[in-house]
Amino acid sequence: MWQRFTEDARRVILLAQEEATRMQASAVDTEHVLLGLFTLDENRIAHLLAAMGANAQTVRAETTNAVANYPQGQKHKEPVLTSLAKRTLELAVDEARRMRHNYIGTGHLLLALLREERGRASQILLAQGVGLEKTRSVLMELAESQQSAKPSQIKEGDEQQLLSLLERRADLLVEILGLDVLALKKARLELSVRLDRYEEAALLRDEIENEHS
Repeated sequence: MWQRFTEDARRVILLAQEEATRMQASAVDTEHVLLGLFTLDENRIAHLLAAMGANAQTVRAETTNAVANYPQGQKHKEPVLTSLAKRTLELAVDEARRMRHNYIGTGHLLLALLREERGRASQILLAQGVGLEKTRSVLMELAESQQSAKPSQIKEGDEQQLLSLLERRADLLVEILGLDVLALKKARLELSVRLDRYEEAALLRDEIENEHS
C-alpha cells in the first residue's frame, strides 16, 4: 500500500508521528495527521480550506489544542497509529480508487480524515463547514486540470469546461498544485483562440508580452 503514497503523503504521516512523539502522546491519531498536513505546507492547506469557506487559522488552532490535550503515553515509547488513524489510511486508498488515481496524495488524506467521522480531525473540519462532497469536488477539479496541462490534448467539446476551470480556479491551481502562472495564462490563451474568443485572447497575449518582455 505504501508504494502508492506520494512523497508528500508519506511525509504527512511521518510529521504526525513526530508531533505525537514531541508531545509524548500515547498514540498517533487523526488530529496528528491533520496537523501533519499543516506542517507539510500551511499555505497549500490554508488556500484549500479557504475555498471551502473555512478559517484555516481556526482549524489549525483547534487542532493544536486537541493535540496538546491528547492523553500522554510512556516516555521514550514510540507512539503507534490508533485504529482511527489506520482506518484513515485505508479510506485514503479508497478515495484514490473513487477518483481513479493511481497514487495516494495529501488530498486523499484530507478526504479520508473527513470520512472518519469518529475522529477529532473530522469533527474540527466539519464544525468549520468543510464538507466531504464539496472538498471532493474541488480536489477532483484540481486533479483534472493538472492532468489536462496541454490544451492541444483536450478532446473536442471539452475546451469550454477547461477554460472555465482555469478562470475560476487559477489561484488554487497555482497555490495548491504549484502550477506555473505563465503556463496557465498560455493555456487560457490557446483555449480562447480555439473557442473564437479573440478579444479575450488579444488581452491575454498583451498581458503575457508585457509581463515577460
